Amino acid sequence: MNDGIAPGTRVQVRNRFDGAWSSSPFEVAEALEPGPDVVRYRLRRLSDGVVLPADFVGDDIRSDNG
Repeated sequence: MNDGIAPGTRVQVRNRFDGAWSSSPFEVAEALEPGPDVVRYRLRRLSDGVVLPADFVGDDIRSDNG
């Protein structure tokens, strides 16, 4: 699990339909208050600056080294 990813960090997102990783870059907009065993994140799509209306757990994001 990816605990403690700082806001502004560029990440890729796991597609919830097929499990593939996104090719479009996102960034962590906000690390939300941790739940019982998991940290949730709000993500911003870099192509248009929109913050996605869903929360993501650390297992569904990874660093974008591109």
